[in-house]
Amino acid sequence: MRSSMVACAVVLVLSLATGDIRGVGQSAASDRDGRALGFLPPPVPIDWVGGQSADPTAWGLAGNWNPNTDAPDGAGIPVRFGGQLAAYPVVDLRAVGRTVGSLTFAAGTNTTVQSSGNGILTLDGGDSAATLSVAGIHHISAAIVLDSDADIRGTGVLYLSGGISGQHTLNVLSGSLVASSIQVDALNIGSGASVTISPTAAEEAGHAMPEPSPCVLLGVGAAGLLACAWRRRAT
Repeated sequence: MRSSMVACAVVLVLSLATGDIRGVGQSAASDRDGRALGFLPPPVPIDWVGGQSADPTAWGLAGNWNPNTDAPDGAGIPVRFGGQLAAYPVVDLRAVGRTVGSLTFAAGTNTTVQSSGNGILTLDGGDSAATLSVAGIHHISAAIVLDSDADIRGTGVLYLSGGISGQHTLNVLSGSLVASSIQVDALNIGSGASVTISPTAAEEAGHAMPEPSPCVLLGVGAAGLLACAWRRRAT
């Protein structure tokens, strides 16, 4: 019995030393030689707010992000758009390429991620597939390169007028994707998804308009009824 307890203790010490024990939602970090450095918590999403710096559209300025400690750039980093004010819908990479692990587009403000200096947006999920979650209508005119497999899902429409490429698999699981070009190792389209290859994706994105909300429709309907009532009284 005692020898078994000693053996278990030795295994536990070795496991802790090599980083083999991990909790739910945790991952072990290691150096270049593969030695465990500890556990990393899931990364905190970084939200685009825009307009908080001398250059209100620049991706590279930390003041345009929340938290504003640094502009997001790295494998596995989650980034969110759509929650910003409507006055700041454009995010510009400029001439500097950026890497993210996931992009989430909310339905609040239609967002355009562009690159006025030909900077490339790289998707790299790190230990897993990169993800693009889309609600509403959004546009990425910067060229996208896959450094890992990528999944696109959601209920919205995503325009990729800069195209998407890379030697990895692209899975469009739900929602609508309109791209000027798709050059990947494999393209899988889910039963609830649609994919369109269109050289005019940029023009289509420019003309795309979000569907009015129920409140707006009710307001328009009420205005129409009031107008009809006023006309009847006038006659």
